[in-house]
Amino acid sequence: LDVEHVRSYKYGELVAHTRMPSALDPDLVATLQVRGVADNVFRLRPEVRVVEGRALAPGTSEALLGRGLVGHYEGLQLGDNFELAVGRPIAIVGVLESGGSSYESEVWVDLATAQRSLDREATLSSVTADLEQPSVFDAFAAALGADKVTGLQVLRTRGYFERASFGLGQSILMLGGILGFIFSLGAVL
Repeated sequence: LDVEHVRSYKYGELVAHTRMPSALDPDLVATLQVRGVADNVFRLRPEVRVVEGRALAPGTSEALLGRGLVGHYEGLQLGDNFELAVGRPIAIVGVLESGGSSYESEVWVDLATAQRSLDREATLSSVTADLEQPSVFDAFAAALGADKVTGLQVLRTRGYFERASFGLGQSILMLGGILGFIFSLGAVL
């Protein structure tokens, strides 16, 4: 892709969810977010660091576990193996920390491994580009030809995260309204 004003292309990522048994309740199966990352992900996300073990080796079936997940899922401890797909074990080689951000509740896997294991070889959830300056964003977006045919959306980082969390706020408001109604009804009775 040859687009003017791009300092460098950062990395494509694949974000998906998988189900894992909970270590806290053996009858509960919970959803776990898995992020397929490129080998130089720490340049894109300098706030993230490995605090136990080591970083992923590129092109391997290895994973980093977010600090917030330690002890919450069966088979997700430093040194353990787990499977995203049957017969494809992934070794947990490190624990990552990111100042309390949502990355601490994810498992990071090599991008190619995630694509293979999740049967999404040609899929990326996002691609991040480093622009020369913020003022060239509109020209950059136009050059990519974002349209309804390809489904491509070009967003600033803040817009991406606002869009990703949009449904959560509405769900919390609706749940709060329902609980408020139930408590009001109980108070009247």
